[in-house]
Amino acid sequence: MDLIQRKPYWQTLRVILVAAGGLILTAAAPGPSSDFDAAAACMSHHDFQCAIDILDPLLQGNPQSEERIYRLQIEAHTGARDLPGAALAAEMALRAYPKSLEMQKRLGLLLFQINPKDPRAGEALGAAAAGLPRDPEIHHFFGQWSYINHKQNQAVDEETRALALAGTNDLAKLQINLILGLAQDQMGQPARADAAFRRAMDSNRRLRQPDPMAAFQYVQFLDRNGRPDEAAALAQEILHYAPQFGPARLEYAKELGRKGNLKQAAVEAERALPEIGDDPELIRAVHYFLAKTWMQLKEPAKAQPHTAWIKAH
Repeated sequence: MDLIQRKPYWQTLRVILVAAGGLILTAAAPGPSSDFDAAAACMSHHDFQCAIDILDPLLQGNPQSEERIYRLQIEAHTGARDLPGAALAAEMALRAYPKSLEMQKRLGLLLFQINPKDPRAGEALGAAAAGLPRDPEIHHFFGQWSYINHKQNQAVDEETRALALAGTNDLAKLQINLILGLAQDQMGQPARADAAFRRAMDSNRRLRQPDPMAAFQYVQFLDRNGRPDEAAALAQEILHYAPQFGPARLEYAKELGRKGNLKQAAVEAERALPEIGDDPELIRAVHYFLAKTWMQLKEPAKAQPHTAWIKAH
């Protein structure tokens, strides 16, 4: 099962979309065999534009072509990083094969990757989830769409279904439990959210390379719920396997500040600044912390650039 991550959640975590289904290149080719075989040869050499140049006119001229030609066309546009073209191909396939759950799922995944707030993505993902009740991936994607679009009860329902089907896939369970934790936190259910985050951390620790941003979601939850010591401990754990992860270093700096070690806190926060990422709230937080800490240390010259940044933003 291939799952994607979004932050926050969809703004903070990376997006990984792997097209579902494989290519069947050995069956009798529908339509003009030479065109299909030529497009398949282009794909085998990762020449996606070559395949597109063959398949687009082929399907425009014969929209009732077999479904696998549409599958190959979607793969070609996806490989060429033309997601709108891939989504258009999936829409064309659904017009030709309106009962195809595979194409419904592909369309939903593509629309979601293009714009996770697109209501059409939710419609396609919901239809695919209803038709594919044993598919954990589609339930997870529909759960993510629901979370992003403030439908938290629906997000919890879908992610709960996904979790029951996830088996032993720790990456899948990490991502599913993170959405559960975030949604239940927003629903005012901190105990359930905490349990989901803990399950996510258990899965994260079993990965060959734990995901620091995923773990940081729990750090922020702990901070919001008045558990700074636990947040600091988890931040230091993150720094052991991701020493360049600025948000965790900022959390470590805050803990040093709480303990009165202001000089070292400022040093750590300055170190975190170029590694903080592109989250506007975290960028503001590190500038605010540095401005305040340098002023407490009676070093206004060092505080000044951070104060100026805050005023300018």
